[in-house]
Amino acid sequence: MGPTERLIAALARAQDPLASGIGPDQVPTLVDHLTRRLLAGEDDLDFSPASLRRLGILLERFHSDAEAKGARLPDDDTARLVREVAAYLGEVLVRDAGGKWRKGETLDATYLEFPGPAQGLKNGELRTYPAKAINAANIAASTWDAILAGVKPRFELLLSMARDKRFDEAL
Repeated sequence: MGPTERLIAALARAQDPLASGIGPDQVPTLVDHLTRRLLAGEDDLDFSPASLRRLGILLERFHSDAEAKGARLPDDDTARLVREVAAYLGEVLVRDAGGKWRKGETLDATYLEFPGPAQGLKNGELRTYPAKAINAANIAASTWDAILAGVKPRFELLLSMARDKRFDEAL
């Protein structure tokens, strides 16, 4: 678990509103905030599969710009960024891969469900499940941690797995 994931977990334990769950009704507002935060163009974040690559590029640029200024994103802004990215990523998966929002009390209890059967690779063993659920906030937090470490985002891989209903349990 990386620092951003630990931050989100700590905020959830503290019952901070920034760690509250995301529902589909919140997606438009969160995506609007993300678009403004990343200085995205009108067509950059259009909920298409191709926009996931653009999202990764925008996040990398956002981080590079802040780093060039010697700025560090404060914890509350990091949590907001995770919420915004999770909302966007989740909605792309809903629209393109047939996911469905399942809002929990906290971000780490909010999932996207994919009806099965779904297959998961765990410890080298292929397992079949009646459905699969992923946590977009955990993906968003771990992606931000990866960007901070200089690793490129892999949102397209997640979309491919959701479409094919084949998941790597390590994600």
